[in-house]
Amino acid sequence: MQVLMSAVSAVRLGFWLVVIGFALGIAVGYRAASSDVAQLPPPLPRDVLSAPGQVGPEPAVTVAAVAP
Repeated sequence: MQVLMSAVSAVRLGFWLVVIGFALGIAVGYRAASSDVAQLPPPLPRDVLSAPGQVGPEPAVTVAAVAP
């Protein structure tokens, strides 16, 4: 009976440690995200984002078709 009670206590403790860990992770992530927003450059205009070739670099690997 004593082993069962200690196992239940261990499970309860583990549950609360997980809950506290999630809460701390969310709080730290929120603070980091809110502090990074001030350091970001202004967003690009929509016409620059939609222009071909301006979205990102060309892919490094090209796949060639293999003739049968």
